[in-house]
Amino acid sequence: MTEFTVRVIKKGAKNGLLVDASSMDTSFEFNTVQYAEDVTALFNDYINQKSVDFYTGPAFNSLDERVQSEFTDFMTSLGVNEELMSFMNVMSVDKDQRLYLKWLKSVQNFFC
Repeated sequence: MTEFTVRVIKKGAKNGLLVDASSMDTSFEFNTVQYAEDVTALFNDYINQKSVDFYTGPAFNSLDERVQSEFTDFMTSLGVNEELMSFMNVMSVDKDQRLYLKWLKSVQNFFC
């Protein structure tokens, strides 16, 4: 499973959507969809976990099925699709391996 965040901002604007999602194999699932006047600031807070009490939006699966379907179609039109999920999963494993090798080298250097 790979968890990821997508920022959707119109060109030249600050407001938009912050979408928290996860993927397994080539399928993906949206967890929450947040709207913010300043998506970059929200993203930074989200990543740094500075803001504990901001509303993350409703659980995606609790939304009306038509809203879920339209949102899924919208995200697919932006390129968040099965092909992207496959790429992210492969890159995630690759990154994990690179970080693991770096860790091994650091531990080896520590002991030498």
